Amino acid sequence: MQDTTAAELYAGAAEALGRTVGRAPERAGSTDTGNVSHLLPTIHPMIGYDTGGARQHTDEFAAAGTSEGADRAVLDGAVAMAWTGVAPAAEAGHRERLPAAVYRRAAERKRAAEGRGGPRP
Repeated sequence: MQDTTAAELYAGAAEALGRTVGRAPERAGSTDTGNVSHLLPTIHPMIGYDTGGARQHTDEFAAAGTSEGADRAVLDGAVAMAWTGVAPAAEAGHRERLPAAVYRRAAERKRAAEGRGGPRP
């Protein structure tokens, strides 16, 4: 589950770099990130580049990943992530909200475990 506020911070940072950002649903895709998101505020940001219409997991798609546009996407994505990480340090509201989200998740896990017959590791 994505932290919607952090996802919006990333989207805003990417947009400030001139990127068009689609707002993904809170739950999208299938990654191990979901496991982490039960413990910490987590996002699964994505950034795109021109693949010439190539489908994922093809040789053509891999070749598009060596383009100047792909290199720019990597750099823009890295900068957007860095700005996303700086925001909680720079803005008091985020400094307060993110730890509260961690404690809320821990309490939810504890309640769920108790509902299954006791705490689980």
